Amino acid sequence: MGDLSSGKKERFQLLLQQLQLTEDVIVTHFQNAEIDRVVIEKQARKWHFFFQFERIVPCQLYNTFRGKLEQTFSHIAKISYSARVLEQAISDQEILDYWKSCIKEIDGIAPPLLKLLNEQVPQIQGTKIILTARNEAEGLALKRKYGGVIAEIYQSFGFPLLTIDTVVSEESSSDEYEKFMKAKEKEDQERGLMAMIEMQKKEAEQAREMDLRRMALLILGLRLRTMLTSANLKTSLMKNAA
Repeated sequence: MGDLSSGKKERFQLLLQQLQLTEDVIVTHFQNAEIDRVVIEKQARKWHFFFQFERIVPCQLYNTFRGKLEQTFSHIAKISYSARVLEQAISDQEILDYWKSCIKEIDGIAPPLLKLLNEQVPQIQGTKIILTARNEAEGLALKRKYGGVIAEIYQSFGFPLLTIDTVVSEESSSDEYEKFMKAKEKEDQERGLMAMIEMQKKEAEQAREMDLRRMALLILGLRLRTMLTSANLKTSLMKNAA
């Protein structure tokens, strides 16, 4: 068992040499690191490295290591990797240090949510990451759709299983409420304006109908007067003729 572990450590040190990461400040953080195994898919040209570290590697150094790993073997295969860390005691700062790297690993996330994650610093409570959302719907989307994804990405970095929770920003809630009230006020004003316009139309229509009725009565009166005048004239002529 000891020989097997020793061989895995030697392979990791050889890997560091291949990646040209041999400075003491780097090697110190990878002390007792191992290549546990490499899964090779020949037809798909994919290699997946399984590493074991004593403790969480500083984020900047791990990103350098990952970049060198991908670059060195890119002509041979597509490289992926995951890490297992023996020392599971982690600090809030270590979680925060890896936050940006975690976000970069999320595939297919909607741009507004990606922007939201990039622009915030999560709250950390033990092994819980608390994200701030602008409203309840956004919070549910983050937790249900991406909570598990974020936890898996952190695990691939060597972290223990983390849980993801969300809170709605009070400021955002206030802003949302204010926007809602302004929109409602605008809608009420528009409805009031439309009602007033509709009333004015009805009043204008009623006034028009009244004018038409008056005009009709006036015309009818003129016709009756004309008929009466004509009848009187006819009667007068008949009397004169007699």
